[in-house]
Amino acid sequence: FKRQLSDLTRSNQTRNPGDTLTDIELFISEHDKTKNEANKTFDEFKRQLNSIFNEDDSNNQVSKQNILLDAKQLLDNWITDWALQRENLNYRLAFVNRLEDLQTDLGECVSRLDQLIKATCLSVNTAAETYKNQQNLHLLNKLGATVLSEAEIYQINTINEEVKGMLQTIPVIFIPF
Repeated sequence: FKRQLSDLTRSNQTRNPGDTLTDIELFISEHDKTKNEANKTFDEFKRQLNSIFNEDDSNNQVSKQNILLDAKQLLDNWITDWALQRENLNYRLAFVNRLEDLQTDLGECVSRLDQLIKATCLSVNTAAETYKNQQNLHLLNKLGATVLSEAEIYQINTINEEVKGMLQTIPVIFIPF
């Protein structure tokens, strides 16, 4: 019985649970099956023991009880170890879930930042061209300073607020220098 439990343990410990949600969920499912197999193995062991010690001899009954208690203790210890491994797999699954969520959030943030940069660059570039044309036509500003409209300032402030929101969504991206 002890060897059979060791074989179940070895089969689980030699496999890598994987790095994707699907791999980890499959590994958890297989891990759960090993607990069922351990319980079935114990039940089979009890059945075999009962068939061996079928006599009414009190010494045999005591021996059978001692063997069953030892086997039950082995099973309980095995299940305790199994539960710790299962808990670690749950943590790993939660971690990979969070990583995938962060990857999705990061992709959305990168896409939105790209949109914001393009919109800002185009609007500021358009405003600069418009101002340059006005300056050439009216000779208003001899210093050549670029003046932003209220709409452009509002747009830049909106971008700033969105970037702050992204900072709260994915704080590890924006590490201050």
